[in-house]
Amino acid sequence: MQAAARAEDDDLAVVRRVLQRLDAEPRAALAHPVPPGSCAFACATALEAVLARDPDYLPALFMLRTLCLVSPKLSTSKVPMHFARHEMTQQIYRITRESHRCLAEGNALAAELLETNSVEYSLHFAGLWAYWVREEHALAACIFRRLADAGNTSGMHNLGVSHAFGLGVPRDFSAAAALFRRAAEAGHTGALFNLAVCAKNGDGVPRDFAAAAAMFQRAAEAGDVAAVYCLARCYRSGDGVPRDDTRAAVLFSLAADAGDSEAQVALGLCYELGAGVTRDGARAAELYALAAGNDNTNALRNLGVCRMHGIGVDRDEAAAAELFRRSAEMRDPLAMFYRAVCFRTGRGIKRDDTAAMELYWRAAEAGCGKAAFNLAAMFLEGELVAKDARLAVKLLRRAVACGCDEGKHALEVLAAPE
Repeated sequence: MQAAARAEDDDLAVVRRVLQRLDAEPRAALAHPVPPGSCAFACATALEAVLARDPDYLPALFMLRTLCLVSPKLSTSKVPMHFARHEMTQQIYRITRESHRCLAEGNALAAELLETNSVEYSLHFAGLWAYWVREEHALAACIFRRLADAGNTSGMHNLGVSHAFGLGVPRDFSAAAALFRRAAEAGHTGALFNLAVCAKNGDGVPRDFAAAAAMFQRAAEAGDVAAVYCLARCYRSGDGVPRDDTRAAVLFSLAADAGDSEAQVALGLCYELGAGVTRDGARAAELYALAAGNDNTNALRNLGVCRMHGIGVDRDEAAAAELFRRSAEMRDPLAMFYRAVCFRTGRGIKRDDTAAMELYWRAAEAGCGKAAFNLAAMFLEGELVAKDARLAVKLLRRAVACGCDEGKHALEVLAAPE
């Protein structure tokens, strides 16, 4: 027993020396190839010697996985680490969860490991794994909170996201905005972007379009592509900044070149309509096709419209109907409407009135004003259905609520004296 205790004390001493050495080592040095004799190589070798005596020794396992993450080039060295990065992530998740269990039981070593700077990145990674892969949001929030309390900006940001969606913690936009603000003030660009979204929507903070646009601008200047896209939308709609279609198109182009599929769709629409750029149907279709390659539902639908009407591409109604199908399967209301029109008219697909009615209803219930308007017209005329003026009026009101101007005009006509 005494010998075993002394061996464990020796192992713990090794782990603590590794912690001290890693804390003193610049992170940049760990990211380069790891030659024998380097800090990372020496630490890994020492930890593997511990694990050779006890393969399940938690502190050594935890530190070795952490070391592999901060120094991925170890796989090229002589240290026999033959496991994939995603497997390391799973190990970190398992070990982090075990460490939190130990912490709950008052284990002082677990507390020391969790609060050491050298395992901070590992904790962050484990929290993301719990959040996205395992969907154990309460555990993820616990990890994010521990990181946030230690001043880690990613922990603050991710805990804010947890509060914004109510995953693992109560949904609380005020708490989310406060966390985003703390992280943003400490230099976290993603948090600055999310704080801008809060300001634009009035979530947890007073709605302030000008403040939102200013924060999108700062985040965009820091390299956040999503912020570039959102800033472009501000200029397109005049939210918080003077409306400027040309400036919007320039910003959409920057985000599109960086691979943002929503920006590619928005820029395509600029070219289709000639908003801020010279109208160019072929360029619009090209951009839609680029975004559609990433299964962007708006791009699939817009490319379908181009195919249906020959905008910038050869007219192909069958291809259009297929594009509408793909977008409709992603629950795009307007694509459901276009697909219903295809079934109703037999354009690009065999006519099927039953399928058309089903899609009209689905699209209308999902918020498509055009679909509600078409259904109203059917009930007014008794087309495919029995006449029902009261239901038609309800559908027209729904169409108006969804922004359909045709519905407003139809209601005015129905209300006018004969």
